[in-house]
Amino acid sequence: MESVSYNVGDLNLAGLYWKSESGNKTPIIALHGWLDNAASFLSVAPLLKPHSVLALDQMGHGLSCHYQPGAAYHFIDGVTHIIVLLRQLGFEKVILLGHSMGGGISTLIAAAAPDLVEAVISVDVFGPLVSEPSNALEDLRMSVEQFVASQNKKSPFYDSVDSALALRNKIGNNQDETLRDIVERGLEKTPQGYVWRTDPRLRVHSAIRLTEKQVQTQLKGVQCPVLYIEADNGFKHAKQHYLKRKACLEKVEKFEVEGGHHVHIEKPQVCVDAIFSFLNKHGVN
Repeated sequence: MESVSYNVGDLNLAGLYWKSESGNKTPIIALHGWLDNAASFLSVAPLLKPHSVLALDQMGHGLSCHYQPGAAYHFIDGVTHIIVLLRQLGFEKVILLGHSMGGGISTLIAAAAPDLVEAVISVDVFGPLVSEPSNALEDLRMSVEQFVASQNKKSPFYDSVDSALALRNKIGNNQDETLRDIVERGLEKTPQGYVWRTDPRLRVHSAIRLTEKQVQTQLKGVQCPVLYIEADNGFKHAKQHYLKRKACLEKVEKFEVEGGHHVHIEKPQVCVDAIFSFLNKHGVN
């Protein structure tokens, strides 16, 4: 594994790269969830040999750059960033492995650039979050209020990695050590203590979200096979939308695993076995 960094225009994307010596396997691009980072795949990536695995820190996360002052983050921007980078790096075909937010972005990448994506594996999410049109005014007001508040917000300091991990576990109801790698990559050590690298603006509510009808229309553009790995104690949103979104795809399968939202970290071998079975079934090498 090596640390990598790429420029996408004036922006910079960092990541972790497990490069395989086998040149005949489709590379896997791994995209993490909201407020996580590339370390989300430290357990899974080595098990995916002989595929190369490139896990990226999405904008504002991990070691990737933050947007310029005054700019806001939009979920769908990640679709463009990743496609531009993959074209820039010369990838002809890729497999997308996305967890949570990364899974939602992966399905939209497959819809926007079907020639590029051989398969999508989406962990504990099935497409992006949506909002009802009737919530548009509430979403806008909440976003503006939170964005204004974020301009002067200072990130708290922690005396140790353990204290930051304990707070993250409390908020997310996670097991003690599940998120340690993510937390360690997500922290920066300073003379005042440990502070999150994550851009605070990522916590601002989206001013505009896709509607369910828009998502279903976009999913109809996905031409590759899709594997949805569902955690039995995971993200309820994914379970709610799976059946109606499944009908929009030609080739989709669901694999259920016991575990929480970060099931790929809790049960990496189980998830990898399901991934290889899925890829083999659909002739994706």
